[in-house]
Amino acid sequence: PYWTYDANTFTRYSGSYGIDRVVTDTDTDDEGNTTTTARIETDWYPKSGAVSVPFDDVVVCASKSLPHDLIDKLEPWGLEDLRPFDPAFLSGFLTERKAIELRDGYTLAQEKMDPEIHTAICRDLGGDRQRVHSKSVAYSDIMFKHFLCPVWMSSFRYNDTVYRFAVNGRTGELSGERPYSVAKLAAAVLTGLAILGSVAYILSQQ
Repeated sequence: PYWTYDANTFTRYSGSYGIDRVVTDTDTDDEGNTTTTARIETDWYPKSGAVSVPFDDVVVCASKSLPHDLIDKLEPWGLEDLRPFDPAFLSGFLTERKAIELRDGYTLAQEKMDPEIHTAICRDLGGDRQRVHSKSVAYSDIMFKHFLCPVWMSSFRYNDTVYRFAVNGRTGELSGERPYSVAKLAAAVLTGLAILGSVAYILSQQ
């Protein structure tokens, strides 16, 4: 079970934008040798404004069977191909009822919208760097749909730990948990350090 939400957002914000400049420092030692180094400093300027960001089909899984950070990786679903509900589609399959209600799903959708709103504010602030001090978001023209998506779910056990995985039944996209070998990870890190050490030694000899 899934929800999808549409909304128009209007956000007033206050923040500041930074302009980078290069500062050159010059040092002279006791022998008269001069060393010049460059560093970047940022001058900050306050700014406030407003941005409008529309959202279409923000998808929220209405299931609690799997963590959302895992099942979100199954997207996109190709919602342009949604069809009106027909019980024949579910023949021979288990169907899960929604465990997340409409209002709670909308809260999750707002969390998904927030990064894009933040990006729009930073773009409007301009400059080389941005800081957002506060923002107030107004939502309008809110619409929603409730629909079902085909997901294959399974799990496997390894060293007394259960790992879950899911497959997008439409695209084949896979998302899941897996075990990691500590020995292999340690060997990879040691190999990388050995390579870096060898390169550093060769460069020092040159």
